[in-house]
Amino acid sequence: KKTDTYKKLKKLRIKNGEKLPTLKNYLKKVDEALNAFTKKNNLDLEQYEHDALALICYSIGYGWLETGTGPLRTAVLEGKGGNELINAFAQNAGTPDSDYFEGLMNRRLAEANMYLNNSYSFYKPANYTYVVLDYAGGSYTDAFGNTNPSVFAYDRSSAPAMSILPSKSGSTFVGWYLDKTPVYTLDSTTAAK
Repeated sequence: KKTDTYKKLKKLRIKNGEKLPTLKNYLKKVDEALNAFTKKNNLDLEQYEHDALALICYSIGYGWLETGTGPLRTAVLEGKGGNELINAFAQNAGTPDSDYFEGLMNRRLAEANMYLNNSYSFYKPANYTYVVLDYAGGSYTDAFGNTNPSVFAYDRSSAPAMSILPSKSGSTFVGWYLDKTPVYTLDSTTAAK
């Protein structure tokens, strides 16, 4: 069965002779937006950092470069690295219940790896992973103003602390659990995707 979305996208299909010029035109706009962003904010990006941001712009658009306070924009502007940057890329993978989430998450983690480590690979590194968060009726607002982020991505080798502390009226948060086992740090023994 063809979905309504599929039918709408099919109507927007680009003809064969228009594909390459359309792609080149869009990538030129992405490059111009990235250059304007770096100039306006006095950033000195390495080529691989620029390329990683160009890749994510290709997927999610480049409007976030111009306005907003989202996790990736803030992390880049503040010069964040490590798990903060990995998680900022991961917040652009969509929701875990999406059919495309796993593929998009792997892509976001590969882009974060490119940005951090000059690694041009289609695949995420084995030590990059994420956990899907269930707030059990509670809520949390991160430093970027996002309410209840659905994932937390990280580098297993750095054993980050679980710093997401939700609140729920009438309840006291006592910690994160994997089944019935408390989780204090995330490392290579933490069961996660």
